[in-house]
Amino acid sequence: MPCKLRVHLDGDPPSSPYQHMAGLAKLVLDWLALAAGSGLATAVHDANQPNPYAISPIYPDAGHLWFEVAVLSDPFAAPIRDGAGRYGLDITLGPQRFRMSGIEVSEQASWEQLLGPVRGGRGAMTVRLVTPTAHHAPGPYRKAVVLPAPETYFGTWLDRWNLWSPSAFPGSLMETVRLNVGISACRGQTETVVLDARRRFIGFVGEVTFRLLKPEMVAPEARAALAALARFSSYCGTGVETTRGMGQTREV
Repeated sequence: MPCKLRVHLDGDPPSSPYQHMAGLAKLVLDWLALAAGSGLATAVHDANQPNPYAISPIYPDAGHLWFEVAVLSDPFAAPIRDGAGRYGLDITLGPQRFRMSGIEVSEQASWEQLLGPVRGGRGAMTVRLVTPTAHHAPGPYRKAVVLPAPETYFGTWLDRWNLWSPSAFPGSLMETVRLNVGISACRGQTETVVLDARRRFIGFVGEVTFRLLKPEMVAPEARAALAALARFSSYCGTGVETTRGMGQTREV
């Protein structure tokens, strides 16, 4: 069952919500190693596939701080939460020290709930990209695809659904996306953030509405699958660097 673990911190706010993303990524791996062993943490780190979780930036809230770990697969949720409890309350991220004041499940949805009824008569699906979102373009050089496109967004969500859900969608679903899904509204801008001393990340932030061009030509099971992927995006994120705060997504 996908869920979001919200971690509450006490301490001074970082200079940027993204300042400690490398440290947060290492922290979650440390939690996983404490509860499930270093072998699993190493396997997650070294795997050439999407991670089973996404990590948000650190946000201020009423004098406190928080970040979330959105866990996509049941075998990882309990170890991450258990490992956080074993780690201790004091957390050091770069030059800053924080104290963990709590951890809770802030949101969750069963796979059956994600596959719930399709809303809307014309097959519209809207998502909000909360943090910069981009994809890697194929080719010999590092090149980012920054602007939204149905193939890249639904491709991200489908890959992660098929990797971590108990029942996969057929690969032919991407042909439906290619032929029958367009963008009917897009409002936002590009945003650049500093991920570390050597790297800046540019991505899209804003809202995108995808719409079926010919809803009557799409089988009900395919429409249900596309709607489920849009809901799933709130947990899995979109694009690259989702364990470092990028691609945070909300279904609207």
